[in-house]
Amino acid sequence: MEKNENGYSVLGAENAEPNGHPSQLAMVYALPQEFRSLYDPAEALNRGTLFYELDKPLSEVTGK
Repeated sequence: MEKNENGYSVLGAENAEPNGHPSQLAMVYALPQEFRSLYDPAEALNRGTLFYELDKPLSEVTGK
């Protein structure tokens, strides 16, 4: 897998266009998630995430 100038892997780089540039539709930047403040399995299924830090109800995200 090819890496960009910052050392991150670039998905789709193996499918380069004729000009040699990778043909990619989007890039994702995600910080590594630390395993702390985890929900128990039943609560995680109910909330849709195992990680407390990722539990963002829609009202918190949209501000409404």
